[in-house]
Amino acid sequence: MSHRTFAFLEQQSIELEAAKSRTEKTALLKKLTDYRSLNECRTGIIRLERSDVNRLIELMRDRNPALTQKLSGFTALTNNITVLPSEIEFLLAIVQHS
Repeated sequence: MSHRTFAFLEQQSIELEAAKSRTEKTALLKKLTDYRSLNECRTGIIRLERSDVNRLIELMRDRNPALTQKLSGFTALTNNITVLPSEIEFLLAIVQHS
């Protein structure tokens, strides 16, 4: 494989990862926004995939230790997580600015 072919394949891989990341972000934003619309100002249960939970934890870092710890306890493939309205607003802001 020539250097040029390798560089092209590497660039394609980077572009695919970026597109996948944008798609995942859009899907997570939609999930959080839809949840907020349905549960205005009420505590409720949101259903998140483990990959969504992991992404949220990664994005939060140490900005909200209590929420990070709460989400860290969920390890199933799909999790039903009880969240407060303020937590949803925080998560939306974190994802939007990522």
